[in-house]
Amino acid sequence: MEASSPLSLPQTPHQYYAVPEASPKPFKKSFVTSLMEAAALRTPFKEDTYFVSHLKKSEKKALKELRDRLSVLYDSSSTSECSMWGIPLLSNDEKADVVLLKFLRARDFRVQDSLHMLEQCLSWRKEFGADNIVDEDLGFKELEGVVASMHGYD
Repeated sequence: MEASSPLSLPQTPHQYYAVPEASPKPFKKSFVTSLMEAAALRTPFKEDTYFVSHLKKSEKKALKELRDRLSVLYDSSSTSECSMWGIPLLSNDEKADVVLLKFLRARDFRVQDSLHMLEQCLSWRKEFGADNIVDEDLGFKELEGVVASMHGYD
């Protein structure tokens, strides 16, 4: 007979006792996953619309108010100061509406907060010359010939 150790199990046939099956480990959701699922249940995802005709009445009112306040801050002679991505924000066209709606949505359609954010953005873009970066010569013209000759595209 073998010496029994606390780590060894008795060699009893399985017919005399039932071996309990391991229960599956419960799946534990992360905190972030739980929050995302809860938010999805409360508010189904709705894609933002940039058509003024599809906006709620309160959203249309906020857009008009933002446009009006912006036109008070920037007169028509300073349209270059009040433009973004080449789009004059004081114009009443769809492109300007899209840009203004981005700022309104970022601040939950709070007009004063949206205006402040927009002013800060325009100021930053002016200070760092963001609109002029496209025209700046970064020296890539000289590299075009080098790259082309390296790949045999001469």
